[in-house]
Amino acid sequence: MAVVFTQPLDLLKVLQQTQTERSTNMFKLAATVLREDGPTGLHAGLTPAMVRQLCYTTTRFGIYEVDT
Repeated sequence: MAVVFTQPLDLLKVLQQTQTERSTNMFKLAATVLREDGPTGLHAGLTPAMVRQLCYTTTRFGIYEVDT
């Protein structure tokens, strides 16, 4: 569930970092993404983020079970 809420923020962070115009704030950037791509635009890249989190979590639980 955490990935679902943090992915839009991470997307906006990356978009802001790659902007040539530095004066764009997060709210204007979010409005631009919503206008151009719709509400699902904020969740671009959600599937790879969920797969990454699944791999990390599975590995952590597997290592935890071996150590205890």
